[in-house]
Order: sequence, then structure tokens, then C-alpha cells
Amino acid sequence: MTNKRQTPPEEPGPFGAYPERMPGWLTVALPAAADLTTFCRRWKIKDLAIYGTAVQFGGDPAAPVEAMVGFWRPGQWVLDDFARLQTEICDLFGREVHLIERATVDLSNNPVLRQRIFRSVRTIYLER
Repeated sequence: MTNKRQTPPEEPGPFGAYPERMPGWLTVALPAAADLTTFCRRWKIKDLAIYGTAVQFGGDPAAPVEAMVGFWRPGQWVLDDFARLQTEICDLFGREVHLIERATVDLSNNPVLRQRIFRSVRTIYLER
């Protein structure tokens, strides 16, 4: 039996060690660190995190990845740019990705949304 789940390597990523150790039951395969870095730098992404079923024990491995992206300058992209970003991140993960901007979550008046996201969030890219 082959385990298709992937955790970050033990060696440091391009900006040091991963922010936290991923659980062994991660239900989504992570993109290669070099591809992730290239993608995030091109889109001026400061941090990228996944949350929801992708990081929950017993999560559905066929479910879309839920991702939260933080930009160096929030609001710098228009809707067409965000649509292209959505397409590219789906290609990067090789599956459907539901994307939300971190600033939207931070400024949300919906405490249920914030709690749902921040309860399970796992940062996979962070540039300081």
C-alpha cells in the first residue's frame, strides 16, 4: 500500500524551516518547494496556508483544497488577476482550490468564518 500523502521535507525550505511540522495524515499532496516559491514570488504572496478538510484527520482526499493567501500589499490585484491566480494555483496543486484572501478573513465580521479557518490553518509558504 502506497501512502500518497506528502509532508514537507526535514531540510529547511527556501526561507528557512517550514513554520510548523505537517501532520502525517495531511490529505493533500503539497507542490514542490521550488514551484511553490516561484508561484508565490510571481504573485507577490507573503504567506500561503491551507485549511479545512485538507489538514483535518479523516478529511476527504478528493475534496477541493481550501487555501488562504496573504499578499505583501492587500488589494493590489483586480478581479481578473485574482481569477488568473485561482487558475494557476489549481494547476500548481493539480486539483480544485478554493482561494480566499487573508485580508478578507482578518476584516470579516463573521466570527464563524474566522474560527473555522483559523482552527485548522497550516502555513505552507512564508516569506519574511
